[in-house]
Amino acid sequence: MEPTVGVIQSGGEMLWARYRLELGEPRFTAGRWDAQGAETVLLPRLTALGISAEEVVFRSTTLPFQKSEQIRQVLSQELVDTLVEQPDSPHIAFSYQTDDDGQSTIFYGVTDQDRLKSVVDSYSDASIKANHYWLSEVGSWPLLKSGGWISEQESALVVDCSGYTPVLIWGKQGQPQAVRIVAPAVRKMGKEAVQQELQWLLNDQLRMMGATPDKVILLNVTEPLQLPDQMDSVAPTLSELAAGLEGWNYLHVAGIALALGDKELSSQQLNFRSGSLAGEINWRGWLAPWRAAAAVLLMVGIVSLLHHGVRYTHLNEQSLLLGDQVKAEFQKTLPGVPMVDPVAQIRQAYQKITGSSQRPVKPLGHWIALVQTAVPQETGVQWKQLLYDNGQLQLVGEVPSYDHLDRLQNALKSASGVDSIEMEKAQILSKSRHVQFNLKVM
Repeated sequence: MEPTVGVIQSGGEMLWARYRLELGEPRFTAGRWDAQGAETVLLPRLTALGISAEEVVFRSTTLPFQKSEQIRQVLSQELVDTLVEQPDSPHIAFSYQTDDDGQSTIFYGVTDQDRLKSVVDSYSDASIKANHYWLSEVGSWPLLKSGGWISEQESALVVDCSGYTPVLIWGKQGQPQAVRIVAPAVRKMGKEAVQQELQWLLNDQLRMMGATPDKVILLNVTEPLQLPDQMDSVAPTLSELAAGLEGWNYLHVAGIALALGDKELSSQQLNFRSGSLAGEINWRGWLAPWRAAAAVLLMVGIVSLLHHGVRYTHLNEQSLLLGDQVKAEFQKTLPGVPMVDPVAQIRQAYQKITGSSQRPVKPLGHWIALVQTAVPQETGVQWKQLLYDNGQLQLVGEVPSYDHLDRLQNALKSASGVDSIEMEKAQILSKSRHVQFNLKVM
């Protein structure tokens, strides 16, 4: 196994840690990063960068989906309903676990893409590039899980004062579900203010959970915290978590390096390196041994393109002509308005004229909560697709029979906040004999 490396920015300095296995035992080395005299060679695929939780807003939710593409699409829509201040360019990272009923418990973070890029650029300026952008303050979680302090069967509340910013992490089934940090403004007010803020975060998180965690873990907590009666805590030492580290300030970066070397722990991290931040692949070196084969394939491709070239040219001319016609009609309808998304712009203008925009639009979160709470289990419904558009919900699913479908419709009709239901399609499937339906909820 090759060594893995984590790098974070903490308190105005860059810290690195390297993790490797020697004779089956974990070994850590760590230090302050110096681009000129670096002792560690960094390979992007074996390096993870820490992103401060101060740049991220955290949320958790449950959705009836199991594929990451579906989850990402719904989360993008859900942001509109859950964030008070919308980022100019929202960037999402998430992890999820799916239960036997097909429900996925999702923990996700949202940040502004431009702010995140500036953080990544600061690493690049120090000659550091990586294929993973993970949360710095959650670095203690992989170490706790690897060391057996956290299990899949327990819920845990971690109060972590090992880093520059005190952080509180709550999780269950071995995966974080909430991350809360002491605000930077409070941190500048001194230790007493930080202690008060940390105590308040602890009390508030316990209230939000509505249940006592199976375990409370304190990391480098030097000032006593008031815990509810009959709630015990454990306080692992630094050597018990990561032997060989010189101080608590290296705990998070060591945890990031450890997670990168473990497939299961790596899959549970929120990786913000996606989309435009994923960078480009250096194909030149990768394709070097295959240049001869590539040349042959290129000639075959050219012949194929020549065959279809005439048809493409004709279609392209038609496309350009249609684009000119759309642009002309748009300028007639909305003179002086630059055309960006003509369909959306014309719809918006129509709503302003007719007053249809005054009708309250039910947010996506309303419909998700309704589906989860209003539909009883005895309907036997299996959700296949959920589509949200302009306050309306399109549901596609299967039920064992038409009788079950009637129960489902009655449950939705009697639910609070439902104006009407429109059954668009219902048919019996030939193989399972289940009833597949498509209905619209308004």
